[in-house]
Amino acid sequence: MEKTPAAAEVPREDGNAGEMPSLQQQITRLHQELGRQQSLWADVHRKLQSHMDALRKQNRELREELRDLQRQQWEAGKKPAASPHAGRESHTLVP
Repeated sequence: MEKTPAAAEVPREDGNAGEMPSLQQQITRLHQELGRQQSLWADVHRKLQSHMDALRKQNRELREELRDLQRQQWEAGKKPAASPHAGRESHTLVP
């Protein structure tokens, strides 16, 4: 007695025959849920990537601003009039 592929898939026990549609429906629901989850994860990933890009840009801008301020401070320190010791009397005791 030769079994066809379709016949091989159909269970012969009475208890399992009724479970097949239920299991197929469960697989279908799980597949749909997986698709929804993947869509949500992709959306969250895009939002996080966008937020990270904005933070990187802000970080770059702040570093440039800091570099400019440090350069201005250094240049101000080089000028004699801007020196913190300019115009002060010497506190060194001379014997």
